[in-house]
Amino acid sequence: MAINLMSKREKLIYVRQLLNITQKELAKDNISREFISMVESGKRSMRRDMALTAMKNALEYAKERGIELDLDEEFIARSEEEDLCKICDELSNNIENLEKCYEIIEYSEEKDFQMARVYALKKLGDIFCVSGEYEKASNKYLDAVQITETIGRREINQKLYNNLGVVKNKLGEYLDAINYEKEALTFCNINNDDKIRVTVLYNLASNCFMLNKFESSKKYLDELFKLKLNHHFYCKGRSLYGYMYVQLKEYDKALEIYKELLEEVLDRNVMIEIYHNTALCYQEKKEFDESEKYFDIALELSKNKLSELYKVQGAKGAMYFDKGMYKEAEELLFDSMQLSEKFEDFYYSIDIAKVLYNLYNTKGENEKKKEIALAILDFSNHNNINEANMWSVDKLLEIAIKNNDLELVKEVHEKINLKLNNF
Repeated sequence: MAINLMSKREKLIYVRQLLNITQKELAKDNISREFISMVESGKRSMRRDMALTAMKNALEYAKERGIELDLDEEFIARSEEEDLCKICDELSNNIENLEKCYEIIEYSEEKDFQMARVYALKKLGDIFCVSGEYEKASNKYLDAVQITETIGRREINQKLYNNLGVVKNKLGEYLDAINYEKEALTFCNINNDDKIRVTVLYNLASNCFMLNKFESSKKYLDELFKLKLNHHFYCKGRSLYGYMYVQLKEYDKALEIYKELLEEVLDRNVMIEIYHNTALCYQEKKEFDESEKYFDIALELSKNKLSELYKVQGAKGAMYFDKGMYKEAEELLFDSMQLSEKFEDFYYSIDIAKVLYNLYNTKGENEKKKEIALAILDFSNHNNINEANMWSVDKLLEIAIKNNDLELVKEVHEKINLKLNNF
């Protein structure tokens, strides 16, 4: 990636060339032709307010003549470092952009562009987060925070701390996620950033919900609703509110919220979530036909959204298990588990494997029960998921004792030793 940045002087010349206008035609609103000439010749510098006025004049000229000018009002006014920050910010979160980010960091170190380094590190964190490399993402965000604290530039710290909270949520570390999101909320207040505040409040509510801190979750959601800024997060927040009622076993209250939401204009992701949660409500009420109807709608909506599909498959499989339809349950649970592994959603994959274990236990299929418990042990060892590791060891030893299976005890012992040696 060749990094070619323009000075304000070069941008002024570039804009005139794009529009094919003279210095005189650009001169108005306290900007004279003589001033433009002196800036372009390098004899005068250009203050930010003058640069903004010059660009405003250029955009007005382009609009009057129907010229497409794909530049914003701050194009001339931005410094080279600010341009580099904007380049970073606009990069997609694709893995292909990793090299570009590292090049920007190297260039920024040469030029002592500290905020550009911050933006590049943030983008690296975003890319790693999207690709499921959460520890790497966390490290990049923390590196960025450290620079902002060192140089005293904290204008995007609300974004950095929010993203750290997202990473911790993905890792299932909800207390740490809450602490980071609280830091993000503090910086939203300092920097008057209501746009990020909406996201932060939703994330705080979601993390509190995961820890069964329902009152705290409601408090953050109520703050979110008062802002009335983002319809998407309003609907997601109402959906979460409904799911709290599901957890409190107040299913009719939950269904009332979901029915109201289905009358809203919703994006596909929120609709999937609401149909999914509505199905769960009917499942808990043992109204399995209604539950299946809503699960089927959620499946149809998510068939081209694989990152959501496996969650709906898993939930519907669990509903079939609850209903006693074991064959259908097993098929859906296996599909869900395999797809979740492709998306590296390891915690969800293990949760589904545990449902399969319970299914085999209910059916008295001891060999399959042992196979799935061994698979969970291997999977948790490989991915360092300690809770699942302990769960699988406990279940396997229970099976071994019940069946006087010394070979199984030996196999479990070897797997534990292998993990300890690798550790």
